Amino acid sequence: GIGLGGSEQKYPAGLFKDAFNKASNLGFRLTAHAGEAAGPESVWEAIRQLNVERIGHGVRAIEDPELVIYLKDHQVPLEICVISNLKTKIFPSAYKHPIKYFLDNQLIVTVNSDDPAMFGASITDEFINLHDRIGISLVMIKALTINALESTFLTIESKNTLKHEIESFWLQQNN
Repeated sequence: GIGLGGSEQKYPAGLFKDAFNKASNLGFRLTAHAGEAAGPESVWEAIRQLNVERIGHGVRAIEDPELVIYLKDHQVPLEICVISNLKTKIFPSAYKHPIKYFLDNQLIVTVNSDDPAMFGASITDEFINLHDRIGISLVMIKALTINALESTFLTIESKNTLKHEIESFWLQQNN
């Protein structure tokens, strides 16, 4: 795959349209950072200009009800990093973060750790934060893990193998 990261304001997605078109034509899978520091317009631009399959962050989509509907209808995964969103002050508190709203509205959400060295948070820290501060259940954490697996660019065979491992682990922990 190929991804786009960095400042959404200084380097908007449209600047990379030709590179993403070339990558797509070569068979690369596409993802882009959008809708974090910049608003929902950066998510629209990544979708419309780059034809991405996933959006890194995308949390500011909450500001555009039409975009939320689009993301749900087209099952575009959002790679959400709650702790970094809080540390960068995108949202003032865990309770104001839209992850629960997205889940309640059946968007595809994955949980990610962003830059662990910069934000001091691992994927485990993210899940603990979701459970302890936002009230995400363990059943929903399992669903988020499955979402992440389904959103990867792995082969179907690899996804099925890993899904079996997740299910086996879940059964062992709940017996």
